[in-house]
Amino acid sequence: MAHLDPTYASFEAFLGRDDVDGFWAVDLAALNSSGVTGDAILSLNTEADGSRYLNVSILAEGLTPGETHVQHIHGRFDDDGNPIDSVTPGLAQDADGDGIVEVIEGVASYGDVLLSLVTPEGGNHPMADMNGQLSFLQSYELGNDANFGSPVTGAEYTAEDILPLTFREIVLHGLDVPGNIGGGDGEVDGTQDGYVPILPAAAGEIEAIDLDEALDRLEDQRAEASDSFVFGAEDDVFDAGAGNDTVSGGGGNDTLSGGGEGDVLMGMNGDDMLSGDAGNDVVIGGAGDDMIFGGTGADRLIGQSGNDTLTGNALSDTLLGGDGDDVLNGGYGFDEAMGGAGADQFFHLGAEGHGSDFIGDYAGDEGDLLVYGGVANAGDFRLTYADSGSGDAGVEEAFITHMPSGQVLWALVDGAAQDEINLQIAGQAGIIELTAMG
Repeated sequence: MAHLDPTYASFEAFLGRDDVDGFWAVDLAALNSSGVTGDAILSLNTEADGSRYLNVSILAEGLTPGETHVQHIHGRFDDDGNPIDSVTPGLAQDADGDGIVEVIEGVASYGDVLLSLVTPEGGNHPMADMNGQLSFLQSYELGNDANFGSPVTGAEYTAEDILPLTFREIVLHGLDVPGNIGGGDGEVDGTQDGYVPILPAAAGEIEAIDLDEALDRLEDQRAEASDSFVFGAEDDVFDAGAGNDTVSGGGGNDTLSGGGEGDVLMGMNGDDMLSGDAGNDVVIGGAGDDMIFGGTGADRLIGQSGNDTLTGNALSDTLLGGDGDDVLNGGYGFDEAMGGAGADQFFHLGAEGHGSDFIGDYAGDEGDLLVYGGVANAGDFRLTYADSGSGDAGVEEAFITHMPSGQVLWALVDGAAQDEINLQIAGQAGIIELTAMG
């Protein structure tokens, strides 16, 4: 299938595949004196089963910081429904003479909306970061008609309507409008004073390129997309997008996403929700009761103080709870976890893909608890000991096996030194003392 992870590494791997049908690029030109610059890279491929995918990467600068920017592929047709060339509008298209080219005024040049560039498919348009940069990567299955259609006219389209790509145009929308600007009858009529989300900000025609140019442009986008962001005491909501980013939430209850690539997220103070998303990330909760998600990568999740919930998701992750009563869920893959001080819970989904989790500091006398998320009863679990050399010399590790499946769920370093190893089946009130079962 086409690339699924919103990362430059994934997009680069896709560009080198044998089944790629072609490469295209867009040089974005500013509209309405926005000052926006940037470019887009597009690729099409056809799978062995005949399914087709469009991959899009956009990097734009100079947008309105912290605002969602609607973006589409637009296209025009003649009276017989045949595709004709889309072009970038200029002041000649300012029909009401107010100095602003509004959405409807631009339609005659670039056409109706054919494909909304959202992430994931059927999801949301991207947000510019605090520096006004937008980095966006996404795949679209061309056989999925739900991806196509115009929110402006309500017209329905299919994948064939965006082809040939060289007849089509990408348009980015959203501009801050000062008071008393514009006096026409469009979305800027002289009464606005602030952000107008549908006002065209940049556009560019799609042109064919070769693989070398596609790779060069992608490398430039990757270099521009990586950045650092520091927030203050407010409750911030922020998605860093593609690139290797460092994000610090500061005070407040923040919701931070790393986006693609390998990121460093720090919640700092407050009760934060932090998601590394794609890539191999480091995610640190800081003070407060935080929700921490690794995403699709081999991540390092650190709760620090507070009662935190750490979820590794895919691949093999390292989870460090820190102080407080934490919940640690490695997710799919073979994970390492240390709860730290406090009564911690180590969760296993009970599915084969979850793998075996390696717990470095299980402490029954502090109230630590193993939690099994599947359907089971007490007799389904077996506790055994063996020396793997992972902990103190001469102290065996404890292994908890789900007997019906034969899966080793947890390995507890120096587990033989524990007087109590306790397990709870999710949804059941009772505690199973494994060390008392013989």
